[in-house]
Amino acid sequence: MKFITPVTDRTRQDILDHTAKAYFNVSDWKRIYENSLVLKALIEKVFGITIPFTVLTTPTTATLPTALEINTLIQNINNILMASNLPGTPNKANWLAGVSVSSPDYNDVNAWELLTALVMSLLALDIDYVIYCGVAATGQPRFYQHRWRQYGWIVPAGSPVRRARTGVAITGTSLTRQNQFRRYS
Repeated sequence: MKFITPVTDRTRQDILDHTAKAYFNVSDWKRIYENSLVLKALIEKVFGITIPFTVLTTPTTATLPTALEINTLIQNINNILMASNLPGTPNKANWLAGVSVSSPDYNDVNAWELLTALVMSLLALDIDYVIYCGVAATGQPRFYQHRWRQYGWIVPAGSPVRRARTGVAITGTSLTRQNQFRRYS
């Protein structure tokens, strides 16, 4: 499965002209749902987290998605946005079923797909800035320090010298005390 370029340019003129973009089809549902699956897998792999995600069945030309299924689809996209920690505004996910209540229009569907496109583009940029590193260490290696002490080239300090038990770099006196430095004479 790969990320399919979302359709985000639906307009009122599409509805007046009865173009293909004027209708929310099974192919639109599949594209939005599969793009959300791709984003979920990418974010879980890159960030090592688990995203709450509800699996949905793909509607057919003989079935219509219910308000609950539409809300679940939107909530999955919102969960992906929240888990990615990327900027963006979650979409409304509390549509009601019925004749006298409002239903999603082309602007709402554009917003759903635009959110998936935004997360995908920002995620691609975010991956480029992730820096993987090992444990930070400071100073010279122990064998190198010991070589100088072994031959007596360094005069011992008059007072006890504090040396860290770890090679992790930290700053501040309170952190130094918390790190339990040991004292050498």
